[in-house]
Amino acid sequence: MGLSTYQRQLTQTAKLGFDTRVEYTPDNTLTQNEVNFSLAINATLDLKLAYEMRNNFALSIVEKNLDTKTTVNVVYSF
Repeated sequence: MGLSTYQRQLTQTAKLGFDTRVEYTPDNTLTQNEVNFSLAINATLDLKLAYEMRNNFALSIVEKNLDTKTTVNVVYSF
């Protein structure tokens, strides 16, 4: 399993992030990539937008499956 994370502070209130994960077995390979953008609304609220791509390749089935997910979250910190 491999994992890579990168985050960049764009401004005082905005962050951009990239996450990559790879899992390998002799029968299956899973790759997952996510790009996310986080914006501080005020001292306790953040808005996070994310787009994730997940590819699952199984040798026994000989097919590729690409799933995508888009999320919008409001995060409350206390």
